[in-house]
Amino acid sequence: MLYLFVEDDGVDISEKVIEEFETTRQTAAKGSKMTGIGLDNVDTCIRITFGEEYGLKLERCGERGTSVTFRLPVIREEKNCEESHDCG
Repeated sequence: MLYLFVEDDGVDISEKVIEEFETTRQTAAKGSKMTGIGLDNVDTCIRITFGEEYGLKLERCGERGTSVTFRLPVIREEKNCEESHDCG
């Protein structure tokens, strides 16, 4: 699994927004949708494409800032030497 961490030190996301995001993840199959935040759309696309164990996690960073962790699969693709010009 690939973990990509993004943090900022600006105005943090409220605990209520984080709770709503987590609730939406758990009830998405029931048609519940959170509005006003693009992270929900990104999380849903990742989970639909790669599975429920992948997606986003939101956290507050201390007194200021927000952290978003992307959990993504590592997909390795074998290259055929005949298709590649770099056969070094």
